[in-house]
Amino acid sequence: RLLRPFPDEDLKTAIKGCKAVAVLDQNIGIGKGGILYPEIASAIYNEQKRPMLLSFIGGLGGKNISESEFDFIFDNMIKAAETGKAPAPQLLYTEIEWNEMEKLKKMAGRRD
Repeated sequence: RLLRPFPDEDLKTAIKGCKAVAVLDQNIGIGKGGILYPEIASAIYNEQKRPMLLSFIGGLGGKNISESEFDFIFDNMIKAAETGKAPAPQLLYTEIEWNEMEKLKKMAGRRD
């Protein structure tokens, strides 16, 4: 009931004229991005003037999304609108979480 039937026409009306749109999923789906991202991509696929579509995954486990994470999303939307290139789906981390992940990767011997 939440996603079906998907409101394709309402979505197209809501984003008409946008240069870039960010999809913020609070889940990780199979494939590219979260669960909502491919639904939105499919809904606008055949539109001649569709916006750049960016996928972000954040708020996992009910975590609040920080102001700095929203700033990151908006900065990426502006860049995508200017360059015509959207980044790959991105997991959102606060600086503290990122630093912890880097420590864990270093302990595991990973450099990526």
